Amino acid sequence: MQQTLSSATTRARPETWSPSQPPLASPPKKPPYFTAAFIGIGVIVIILAVFLGIRLRGGGQQIVLESEQKTVGIVQIWRRLDRFPAGFKEGLAELGYIEGQDIIYKYNSWEHDPAKIDAIVQGYIDENVDMIFAVAAPSALQSLKLTVQAKKEIPIVYVVVDKPDEIGLIESFQSSGNHVTGVASNMADLVPKQLEILKRVNPDAKRIGVFNEGFKIPGNDAPGTFVLEALRKHTPTFGLELVEYSTQVPPGPGLDKAFTDVANNIKPGDINATYHIPGHFLVYQDVNEVDLGKRLGIPALMPIMEEVESSGGLFSVSGDSFEVGRQTAVMADKIFRGTHPSQIPSEMPRKDIFTLNITGARQLGIEIPQDILDLADVKF
Repeated sequence: MQQTLSSATTRARPETWSPSQPPLASPPKKPPYFTAAFIGIGVIVIILAVFLGIRLRGGGQQIVLESEQKTVGIVQIWRRLDRFPAGFKEGLAELGYIEGQDIIYKYNSWEHDPAKIDAIVQGYIDENVDMIFAVAAPSALQSLKLTVQAKKEIPIVYVVVDKPDEIGLIESFQSSGNHVTGVASNMADLVPKQLEILKRVNPDAKRIGVFNEGFKIPGNDAPGTFVLEALRKHTPTFGLELVEYSTQVPPGPGLDKAFTDVANNIKPGDINATYHIPGHFLVYQDVNEVDLGKRLGIPALMPIMEEVESSGGLFSVSGDSFEVGRQTAVMADKIFRGTHPSQIPSEMPRKDIFTLNITGARQLGIEIPQDILDLADVKF
């Protein structure tokens, strides 16, 4: 039963008091020197707090004793995905971490060249950073591998990793079983939604092209592997045929020409759209696919909103990258406060965004149905 104000007042008196007894004496007033001493102690506590680095975090809800600055090493796959670390940094700033004072960020991007990952991660290990923020599966997996080899449990917080429990990054979403946690990607899960939108925009679409072997970074743990599997699985459901293009040219200077040669052999009518597979050797392959689409008069579908905005693809349905970054900031804060990463469950993106390039549609002569326009979260 909820306690009322009157009952609370009654309980403040001793239970043995009765009206026949003399009233309780008022407590003696504290002498002035007591008040002065109390104020003096308060001043000393404040000075010590400043000296030791005590800060209010989380809107003043908790006092955290910090004796040293935190350093986070960011392992980026591609600078176009900088919305993830930007959201991460803003989220930590909202939690009270002042950049340059409470926390320092070190940034390195391997720009679709997996050979550069080890040097970046090893550098962070040698610097003994407090945390690694890994963007994409190769960044996260190599960070885990190299920290284990170095016998240093540097916490790893990841983003943009499809099915992390299936590629060996974590044991389960509930507990990683290691020093890793983060927000997984749902790119593969959203493939059916994108195919549905394509068919509603162009009901006559029959074939969708992808650049696979030789262009895509190989391996079961590569960023585009699960997306490609999802395309193979779901295209027949929507009456589509997946057409896969490949090359035998190894990664390097000759790959650009190899892409051009393959693309030039694709004739109008061969395919009705392209789908960009994430995780590729050519840094600007998405732009090349958009250029191919312009020549053929077909749309290029993208797995993430950044590639729609930067390359001119028609649309994407993806997790909100900036919000994903802010999600991981909460995890990082828990780690800095002493929680082990294995005790912080991995999560999925909390918000998906449908990004639509209306200008690009007009240039291709594609009319977007009004119901699709109404669904778009971002359109330009």
